Amino acid sequence: MGFIILFADDDRLYARNGWAGVSNRCSWVKIDEHATLGLARGGMPDGMKVKAVGERAWPEGDVDLPGRLLGLAPSSAGSEGLD
Repeated sequence: MGFIILFADDDRLYARNGWAGVSNRCSWVKIDEHATLGLARGGMPDGMKVKAVGERAWPEGDVDLPGRLLGLAPSSAGSEGLD
């Protein structure tokens, strides 16, 4: 695992503890109760934070949240997954 990801509106605590804001475009499955409503795509302005657990820099590219493992979407040219 190369990174920890979280989403927060108020990042003061996280910024003081080494978390960085990123602006990657994300995709995720929209679910209401137990019904899948479809796939959503969009940016997470000022909400998505990452913290490295190794030496790698956070890559640019789309982040695919619906999968079993969090990783960069295959359309990210020249980037490897985050696992």
